[in-house]
Amino acid sequence: MQRSITVKDIAQKAGVSIATVSRVLNNHANINDGIRQRVLKVAEELGYEKYEKPERARGKNLKEIAFVLTHGDVVTPDIFWMPILQGAETEANKARIRLTYQGVDANIKPALLISKIQELRTDGLLLVGPFTPETVRAAQEIGLPCVLIDNYIRSRVKPIDAVLADNAGGVKDAMEYLISIGHRNIAFVGGHTTASKYIYTFRQRQAGYLQALQEANLPIIDELLLDIDVTSLEEIDEACQRLLDSHRPFSAMVCANDPTASYMMRALHKRNVRIPEDVSIIGFDDVAIARHLTPALTSVHVPTDAMGALAVKRLIERHSEPDGLAITHLVDVHLVHRNSVIAHI
Repeated sequence: MQRSITVKDIAQKAGVSIATVSRVLNNHANINDGIRQRVLKVAEELGYEKYEKPERARGKNLKEIAFVLTHGDVVTPDIFWMPILQGAETEANKARIRLTYQGVDANIKPALLISKIQELRTDGLLLVGPFTPETVRAAQEIGLPCVLIDNYIRSRVKPIDAVLADNAGGVKDAMEYLISIGHRNIAFVGGHTTASKYIYTFRQRQAGYLQALQEANLPIIDELLLDIDVTSLEEIDEACQRLLDSHRPFSAMVCANDPTASYMMRALHKRNVRIPEDVSIIGFDDVAIARHLTPALTSVHVPTDAMGALAVKRLIERHSEPDGLAITHLVDVHLVHRNSVIAHI
């Protein structure tokens, strides 16, 4: 059986980038006429059959959508993403839409992502996880309806829909609870605001921490703000040691997600710091491991399955109204109390 010709094949023979081929095939205006004609000629010579997107008349149903997930990331493991996928699949099945899964590297080049999406021959995209703005913009150039999950990118040129948890609000609620039971010196682990691997949701969680301190008239203490790359277990362990070596007193800690909290609990235990007797800890996401840790982890619960379902609903709406306003859905979260927190007297 003969293999289908892809935009990558055209790009290689025409001597241009995959992104340029995508722009030509989607009739973008800002393409040099010479390049346009060369690409079109090569496409014709290779027998390329352009995948025609379905007509987007109001009420026209999507037939197939792609769940494109960044993987290979310790920060947000499968225990977080799988319920989102399950929620999306359930909602897609209700609407009689086929959902396909595509995992890609978190650092995928925009041109390669375009090629993979073209090969999927899908009608709509769910981009899941910390894709960079450049990568998202490249995906938008294909012209398919698109919704971000657990990410947000501000764009004045081409706004994009997004579904994500109330990250700042969730950490703020956790901080306010700790403050209400007597904690004043509270550390935060995992902002990712200066790390090379920038993650929007973590930045928002750090913002909630800072806002809670400000509203409670508590000082921001540099030693207690561990703005580290939590993809590295070694860095978490080193950050724990630096915090203890600073001799800066702290009675509680909020972590950017549950895996970070579990690794920090391990690092503290190794140094004979008791939880919660010496330090109370709160995580974020409330994934399955939270209830199985010792002690069981208090965490901010994120309704991940609802996020997946809501993203599919929004994608259907975007397909029906391609020129409508971009909408960002913030999904409510709440604190689940377990055994890793006690009052500080």
